[in-house]
Amino acid sequence: MTKMIDYEDNVFFITERTKLLEKGLNLALDPALFSDRFLKDARFISESLGKVRAQMDESPHTLKRQENLRVLMLANQRFIRLLSDLAEQGYLEAGDGASLTVLHENQVSELSGMLEDRGEGNADEELISSQEFEFLLKEEEDPD
Repeated sequence: MTKMIDYEDNVFFITERTKLLEKGLNLALDPALFSDRFLKDARFISESLGKVRAQMDESPHTLKRQENLRVLMLANQRFIRLLSDLAEQGYLEAGDGASLTVLHENQVSELSGMLEDRGEGNADEELISSQEFEFLLKEEEDPD
C-alpha cells in the first residue's frame, strides 16, 4: 500500500525545530549543560533533512516537486546558518559542525542544480501525461 507523504509538512516541522534551536541561542545558556542536547538535535535535523531528500529522490514525479525542492533547499540553508552559530557559541565541536556543514552545503548545491536544470521559473506548471494531452486535444478537435 502506497503512503502519501507530505514533504511540505515534514520540512515545516524540521524548520520549526531549527528555529527552536535558534531561539535557544538567544538565551544565556551554559554550553556545558546544553551542548549534548544541541548536538543531538542538530544530528536529528541533519538526518531528517537527508531522509526527506532520499524520499523525494525515490519519487521524482510528485506534485509540487519544484516547490518541495525549493523548500528543502531553504531548510538546508537555514540549518547551515544554525550550525555556524552553534559552533561559534561553543555548542558544537569544530569537527561535528564542519562535517554537518559540508554535508548540507553539498545538498544545497545539488538541490540548486536540480532547480536550475528543471527551470525554477516553471515551478507552478504541472506535468500533463501524454494520455491527458491527447484527451484535451481530442476534445478541442471534435466540434459538437
